[in-house]
Amino acid sequence: SQWLRIICLAAAFLACRFIFQLGVVPTLFVTFSVRWFVVTPLPRAKRQSASSKRPTTITTAGGSLANTASIDVLDMPQVDEHAAVAVPPPSDAAKHRGGRTLTESQRAERVIAFDEPAYGFVRMAVWTLRDAGMVPPEMDGIPAAAVVPCGANGGASGRRRHHRTLECLHASASSSALAAVGPRHNPFLTPLQNTLRKSAEFQAALHAFVKAEVCPALGVTRVAYQRRPTFRVHLAGGPPQGVPHADGLEPYNHQPGEVNVWVPLTSVGGSNSLVAESSPGLGDFHSFQAEPGEFVSFYGNRCWHYTVANTTQVTRVSFDIRVVPFELFDGQARGPSKTVSASIGDGGAMSSTSGGGKPLRLGEYYVDACVNE
Repeated sequence: SQWLRIICLAAAFLACRFIFQLGVVPTLFVTFSVRWFVVTPLPRAKRQSASSKRPTTITTAGGSLANTASIDVLDMPQVDEHAAVAVPPPSDAAKHRGGRTLTESQRAERVIAFDEPAYGFVRMAVWTLRDAGMVPPEMDGIPAAAVVPCGANGGASGRRRHHRTLECLHASASSSALAAVGPRHNPFLTPLQNTLRKSAEFQAALHAFVKAEVCPALGVTRVAYQRRPTFRVHLAGGPPQGVPHADGLEPYNHQPGEVNVWVPLTSVGGSNSLVAESSPGLGDFHSFQAEPGEFVSFYGNRCWHYTVANTTQVTRVSFDIRVVPFELFDGQARGPSKTVSASIGDGGAMSSTSGGGKPLRLGEYYVDACVNE
């Protein structure tokens, strides 16, 4: 497709300049018109054709593989919380450089408690949204007891008011935001992604969190971690976010030594949470249960995971990072086969194809947890 672009643009320029003998300005105008209205749709059409050939087999609870139907990944909103994704068994591709692998405990799914106020992730999220005008005055700083009706996901008593503010964001959401399946029409994500995660305060807190909480949880003293975390806002009443996937498989191709760290800033459980299998190929899909002050470590590199429609009355706000024990890090491992243009919910949307595979390197995608020592 890249050569096709070059040939079309060159043909348009030469035709205008030497056959029709147009001036420089008209020639450039016609060439850019061809670029936007003729050349650009070509790879898009190819992408749509390719996506229609990517079926995902879904097995409902209690069903058997022999009775499953094959549906396109774009139809995933039909999947319920207890659906299972039929996936191939793990392969030798999960081995790392030098034949070393993650330990069983490092791959295991665990919910780990930490002192959230010491890092202030929830507080920073609320203040960022408040400064962006995303928190209505009637919800900003309101006592927890006054907003209990919006939190039917269990146990609101004693919850700090900041947690409750995030859990009730759907109360002020527009209809387009409630229907959004990605960041494009979700206004709450913009300040979190563009302002909060780039702030020096958040970056310092994240660095300290990785060193003091994540490294001990993995039994190591040094990791490479995702430089820019991904924030998620799954509004109550909202559709599924993203599609079923495993980070180490096509088209993401993250290196096999990677572990997912998923940090909820609100109460999560049931359909407002992330659904995953506990071990690669096991198919025991379940939603994570956690509270602010807990994070989930799981092997999302090979364990398939996805979200479903949020039928609770609690909006989920979370962020996630991927970490690699430093002795397993491979800076030359093949990266995503497509360019990641924007993250959609807890999946990922891929833009232009043509090539790809660039390694996710230290200093670009990853940061050394000991870089300041």
